[in-house]
Amino acid sequence: MSNYLIAQAGNVTSSGFSDVVPYRQQLAPIYSRFDNIKANPLYEEAREDQDLLLRGLFLTSWLVDDFMFDNDYFGANAYVITCASSKTSIALAFTVQQRGGKKTIGMTSEKNVEFCQSLGCYDEIITYDQAQTLDNNEPIMIVDMAGNLSAMKALHEHFQDNVKYSCSVGATHQANKKDFNVGDMNSFPGATPTFFFAPTQAQKRTEEWGAGEVQKRIGLSLKDFQQYSDQWMSITRGHGVEEIKDPFTKVVQGKIAPTEGLILSV
Repeated sequence: MSNYLIAQAGNVTSSGFSDVVPYRQQLAPIYSRFDNIKANPLYEEAREDQDLLLRGLFLTSWLVDDFMFDNDYFGANAYVITCASSKTSIALAFTVQQRGGKKTIGMTSEKNVEFCQSLGCYDEIITYDQAQTLDNNEPIMIVDMAGNLSAMKALHEHFQDNVKYSCSVGATHQANKKDFNVGDMNSFPGATPTFFFAPTQAQKRTEEWGAGEVQKRIGLSLKDFQQYSDQWMSITRGHGVEEIKDPFTKVVQGKIAPTEGLILSV
């Protein structure tokens, strides 16, 4: 956390600018772009907290679903999404439901089953030890939001060649392994797991539709998701080191409820 950001502005337009400082040059352009909220017709000041909490993760989830759609879902009928209580997973299930046509199965811990079921965006919720209860004749796509090796292994071994696509988006689950490496899953049956890199799909759609159309489509969908989040997410703001310390410790210990959204500043 910091009070200031020193940026070298380049590619300046009415909609924003890019930070063209040398150490950012190896990053995908999406990671260097700053948008001017005055140029965004969908921006609502009253929803700025939700924008801060949800915009980045929603972009990733939207692009995952768009990528699957763009590839005819690799011949699969359903998504299996790990870490179903996370806001990124919820966003993915929401966008899949918005598009329609594909089933979503969320995997979560026992303590979060009831919450995930109450969301209404998943077709089915199971715990991490219930992979074998699923119909393994159904072709699936696996989207792992947490770097959960054991869950990925169980799903791949149960579905075998009916795993049509398998990707990891995050690596927060490190209970059994300090450093998550997708290469550790190369021997799993079915489609070889890979990392999903959202900027690649974003760049493809920008070239096909134009930047304005991409922003419009994602922005309209995000607005719907923000309104949907009113039903289940509460936001708490905190200021100062002491107010940061306690929530940070709870996050590390897994004691923050999935309904909570935290905005903390020094």
